[in-house]
Amino acid sequence: MSTQVLTKKITLENKHYDHISVKNKITQNYPNTKIHAISADCDETPNNQSILNYTMTSHGLAAAILHAYNNHQHLRLTPDDIWLTIAQGVSHHINYNAEKF
Repeated sequence: MSTQVLTKKITLENKHYDHISVKNKITQNYPNTKIHAISADCDETPNNQSILNYTMTSHGLAAAILHAYNNHQHLRLTPDDIWLTIAQGVSHHINYNAEKF
């Protein structure tokens, strides 16, 4: 991977943000709910089982875009990221409008 410096007007921070396990993050977001199972099988590497503790929004793709933009970092999107976002949007729409379906 390469990094291109496009301008010298900004200074890039090499800051490590707090991470938390997926299970702890879900437990934080839903404190009165019993969590039965969690699957964090996204990648084979064990380092990818933690996520940012504090994000600007609860939506994963929006949080990733805002974090990359605000910190002048690269963001790599795959078709799976887009399809998952579309599927989640359809799921939320059906759940909120269940009486129509």
